[in-house]
This record gives sequence, C-alpha cells and structure tokens, in this order.
Amino acid sequence: SRISIEHARFQIPHAPLLLHLEHATIGRWYEDALFVLDRAALSKQQIVVGSSMGGWMMVLLAQERSCRVGGLVGIGSAPDFTPQ
Repeated sequence: SRISIEHARFQIPHAPLLLHLEHATIGRWYEDALFVLDRAALSKQQIVVGSSMGGWMMVLLAQERSCRVGGLVGIGSAPDFTPQ
C-alpha cells in the first residue's frame, strides 16, 4: 500500500547555476525559505530537513517560526553560530 505524505520542497541552487550572484545572499535565501514555510506548506507544523547550508536555514526557521516547525533533521548540516 502507498502512504501519501504532504511535503513542500525548497532547494537553494548552487552558485554556478545562479545567473545573478548579487542576489544570491543568505538573507534572500532565508526570506525565500520563510515564504515557502508560511505559504506553501499546508500543514500547521512541518518537519524541516536541511543539508549543508540548509542546516543553518532550518535552525533559523525554527527560531523564527517555532509554532510552525515540529522537528528538525540535519544531514551534514553547517549551521553558523558566530555572533552577529
């Protein structure tokens, strides 16, 4: 039998694929990730999966939208905890 799992997928393109590198910023990617979490994800809470820099994004999302994030799964995550 098949199990249907609702999901929203958001992937940040690698730098060589970007046409306008001046728009490729952590802040922009974070805003895009918030948009997906707030508008594209239909369920109230999401399990957010992040790999590499996506691990940093998932931590930031969980801090900003704790009511929307039900869990985190980091795969080779690279969160940055340096002071701002």
